[in-house]
Amino acid sequence: MISIIAVTEDWMLTARLAKVCSDFGCQLILPRIDEFLAVYRSNGSGIFLLDLTTNPDQMIKMVKGIQNPGQAMILGVTGNHIKTIRNQAIDHGFQMVFTKRGFIRNLGLVIRQRIRNDPGN
Repeated sequence: MISIIAVTEDWMLTARLAKVCSDFGCQLILPRIDEFLAVYRSNGSGIFLLDLTTNPDQMIKMVKGIQNPGQAMILGVTGNHIKTIRNQAIDHGFQMVFTKRGFIRNLGLVIRQRIRNDPGN
């Protein structure tokens, strides 16, 4: 089963994630920001979503501190596509950064890609 681990305070985004996870049979985990690294270590092959609208510097710093991302897919979302935050996030280990609207629209594709690349699921 694919796990989607989302660190966000946006309840609308959380509700949409819950719906998509239900549709695809994924597990949704919603850790607090201070729990992220522990959850990351126990779910190293999941899809990690960090909401960059609240505290982008702290989120980027956490990902930068991960020495070996392994099989994890680390994604960011922003309220607006702020180029400087996007570029900084990509430079420090995020695979992709979406607007929130673009992420929800493309989450199904991300999940299908992850399933295709992970034969254990």
